[in-house]
Amino acid sequence: MRYFKNTLNRLADSWVVNLFIAAVCLVSGLNEILMDLEDLTLHAGHGLVAVGVWQLINGLSDALESLDYASKVTKNSDPE
Repeated sequence: MRYFKNTLNRLADSWVVNLFIAAVCLVSGLNEILMDLEDLTLHAGHGLVAVGVWQLINGLSDALESLDYASKVTKNSDPE
């Protein structure tokens, strides 16, 4: 049970998963909005775009943090 919980936590904290969710939400939300452009009514597509933008921000933030950490580790481990 602990392994399952740890796996779910790693998936939830993964920047790759966050970016994938962001892409899916943005594409499907924008598709919904573009299909109903004439009506100018609010519907689920607008919410999907908002969720997609939020996930995109979270995913990019985590990715940049990971890259920053990796660059610090490689910088400190370089023998000069």
